[in-house]
Amino acid sequence: MKTWRNLPPALLAMFVIELLSLVVFTTYELTHSFDASAVRFDLTARGFWLAADVLGVFGALALARRLAGSAATGFRIVAAGFALSLAGQIVWDAVWMLHSSGSSSSFETLHELSEWSWFVLKLIPLAGIAVATASTHRRIAVAAVVAIVVCDPAPFLSHHMWGWVVSGWKSQMLLFEVLRLASLAVLAVGSLALAPEPYPAPPTDAVPGFHAIASGLWLRVIAACTFAGLMLLLLLGKAGDGAMGVFKLATISVAVVNAISFLIVARGALTTLVRDMPGPWMLVAGIANLWCLGVTLGQLPSTYEMLYGDSLRYGGADAMERAQALSIIAPLVAVGAVAAIAIAIAGFAATRGLEQLRAEAQGKGLGFVCLMVAAIGIQQWLLPQQTSEGSMMFFMLTAAGCSLGATVMMARLCTRAADSLHAETALPTATLRS
Repeated sequence: MKTWRNLPPALLAMFVIELLSLVVFTTYELTHSFDASAVRFDLTARGFWLAADVLGVFGALALARRLAGSAATGFRIVAAGFALSLAGQIVWDAVWMLHSSGSSSSFETLHELSEWSWFVLKLIPLAGIAVATASTHRRIAVAAVVAIVVCDPAPFLSHHMWGWVVSGWKSQMLLFEVLRLASLAVLAVGSLALAPEPYPAPPTDAVPGFHAIASGLWLRVIAACTFAGLMLLLLLGKAGDGAMGVFKLATISVAVVNAISFLIVARGALTTLVRDMPGPWMLVAGIANLWCLGVTLGQLPSTYEMLYGDSLRYGGADAMERAQALSIIAPLVAVGAVAAIAIAIAGFAATRGLEQLRAEAQGKGLGFVCLMVAAIGIQQWLLPQQTSEGSMMFFMLTAAGCSLGATVMMARLCTRAADSLHAETALPTATLRS
């Protein structure tokens, strides 16, 4: 019997995120005006979109590995569609940032190119479902083709098809979300119809995932140490004439390195979904890191504009406001993501009877949360209130010490978990001969 549990966890999580974001976005769009400031909402949406696309790639590829023939090919096309959608979002963000001061005629040309590119990108996952189900579930394949025509019409046809329904911005956004829901339903039905009974991977397959998580956390340690050292040089007046240039380079570099770290940790978490591993906690860790990655990438153009640009405007909002938005929520989500990994390790260790690892995971997980919350509190509330260089240096070092100690602790825990899993590799069976 086909159930939702047959779907790969990443693909199921993608559908859940899409449904939740659809409800939240529709509510927001219907209760706010077109010209309302939506910096935090936009960054939050970008985090959800990126998480859904990456989960779609992981989930579709996982399902393709269980299938064969045209069904496997179809879901590889679905995965390619999600990957191209993610790349398209990044590329168009860069294009609009570089074109912020262009002429109106070139803006119209870029807008038309953007419409056509998104038209192509949106039809790829539905086309993949049509290919996957064409030989075994023809009704679903037909529904996928209908969804391509109705839910994703070509730019020159969309006004003729739906112009009579739309009378304003709110009705336009509501129609967009309804069509998005219809496309999502076709993807879900096609995936569920073809998903076979899952075969959980052995625990040893999670070893590379935990090593990846540890590498991502060590990358954060290196970035934090570098930034803290440069800030100390600035406070001590040792940076020379290029102090401001060094500060700008350090700030943008840390943002880029943190984005890479979020991606590495998320990938590691999504590859540890094996037998006896608490999958929901690892999914939470992966989703939270992907959300933080989306927020970081959404803020990166504004951070660059704030540091190096001549104008403090980007995307219709003040660059400084956008760069500093979600300054408390995003770090807390990142802390929760790593804490979820500690909970998953403790649960796995308890299931396998590894009491020492379980106790270590519980202790280090609690210590990590306490130290990171203390560091966030110092940075957000205590440090801005200081007026003397001595007190600023003290609180800065204290926050850096708490953050570094917590991150190092969790990196070592992930390495310890990988070593424990590797030690459980089954030995070859011996055959006695008389």
